Amino acid sequence: MKRKVLVTLCLCMIGLAGTVTGCGSKKEETPVVEEEKKEPELKAIGQEDKEAFKVEVKNATGKNIKGVAIKLTDEDAYPENMLEEGDVFADQESRNLYYKALEKNENEDVTEESETTENDGTDDEKVLEQGYDVQLTFEDDSTAELHAFPFGDIEKGDLCYADDVAYLTYTSIESKEQIDTKEAELAVKQAAEQKAAEEAAASGEEQPKENKVTKIASGFLGVVLLIALAAGGSFYAFTKQKQKKQAEKEALDPDANYTEDKGDFEIPVEDEPEETDEEDTEPI
Repeated sequence: MKRKVLVTLCLCMIGLAGTVTGCGSKKEETPVVEEEKKEPELKAIGQEDKEAFKVEVKNATGKNIKGVAIKLTDEDAYPENMLEEGDVFADQESRNLYYKALEKNENEDVTEESETTENDGTDDEKVLEQGYDVQLTFEDDSTAELHAFPFGDIEKGDLCYADDVAYLTYTSIESKEQIDTKEAELAVKQAAEQKAAEEAAASGEEQPKENKVTKIASGFLGVVLLIALAAGGSFYAFTKQKQKKQAEKEALDPDANYTEDKGDFEIPVEDEPEETDEEDTEPI
């Protein structure tokens, strides 16, 4: 009986040892981590700065762009090109546009306006932000403008061109709506053309009276000159005709003694034999 008990205990110990050995031989599986694919780094337009606006823009104009410039809306001229010499912003290419706006303390007018607002106690009123215009220069040297570029309300957008205007499509950060500025750009173009036409018409109406009198006098003198030329031509033709008739008369009577001053002709008379009183006494 004791022998059976010992055999059973031995078998249990052997089984337990095998179980421990089997568990120790198992290899732990390590999870495979997939590496994230990095997007290609985009070229920059302008100087990268932590304080600068950053907008990812895509050239969807259908043309290559060789120049980009930004100015304040109330400025007359655009500054230098933000693209390096020989650099071309190709069609369908995307780039990061960097632009550092003027700070308030860099602009005296804005600073004075800010101080006035504080003194008036109107801190809760919204202050209009300065507008910015963007000029695009294409490879054919033609240009197009984007008015009131929405720095601060755009992260990514497309630069488009159609109907002779450049416009922007983007998603507004504030409203989350899709914005298309084409109609606004067409309205700006129409207003500029109308203003130019009105200025041209106004400059014509405000012409000095002296200029008008001078034009009238010049026209009158021109008419007089034409009449004088016509009269001179008629007189010249009459003189030539008279000389021609005189030449024809001379051709008919070459022996005529023509006197130009009197205008008559003298016909020579043949000499008659002289009569003598002596009779012919010679015999026949």
